[in-house]
Amino acid sequence: MSTPFPLVSGVRPGIELEERPGAADGIRSRNRQARTDAIASAALHAFLKDGLESVTIEAIVRLAGTAKGSFYRYFVDKQQLVECLVEPVREAFQRHTERCRDDLAAAEATADVYAAYQNLALNLAAIFVEHRAVVTLYLQEARGPAVGARMALHDLACEIDARAIELTNAAIDHGLIKPLDARVSGLSVVGAAEALLYRATTGMDLGPPHVVAAALIQLVLDGVRVR
Repeated sequence: MSTPFPLVSGVRPGIELEERPGAADGIRSRNRQARTDAIASAALHAFLKDGLESVTIEAIVRLAGTAKGSFYRYFVDKQQLVECLVEPVREAFQRHTERCRDDLAAAEATADVYAAYQNLALNLAAIFVEHRAVVTLYLQEARGPAVGARMALHDLACEIDARAIELTNAAIDHGLIKPLDARVSGLSVVGAAEALLYRATTGMDLGPPHVVAAALIQLVLDGVRVR
């Protein structure tokens, strides 16, 4: 199956593997990682093409060129596989939003708010570049029914919403932006960012991701900053 996205690598298996002979970075370990990545990559490509609900484990292992038993050696089920795909994105998102929260707490002027949000935008753009296929899957599936394999994506969407509101409230509490309802302004930014990302993943040329992200932040802050 052809795809514009690269293979994923370094995916952590959902099942803790038993210790095996040999060095941690030896050939046995590399082979196990290669099999895990092959399954994860095949699944991600199938999810993007056909949607989470319609893709079966049988289809994943067939695309990966491995036995069905190999799937269950590394993952309990399809839901856990999606969780493992999403985890690097979730960890990076948490790390960068926590840094932004700290920067906003230390902010003393509107320029500091610009810097905090622009740094966050650049870091989130880097996540998109590094994990574009997983971000695309999130954009396609996260707002659907929160059931089964979609749960990890739904949970990430809820976390993104909550962090956006938290960061907006932090700026409001410091008197750095207008005291609008943080749920409205914060979630409006999330909606705009996701709309831009989706268009970028579906072929619209919006320019370099870091430039788009910085432009969005400037557009928003120009509207809500305290004059």
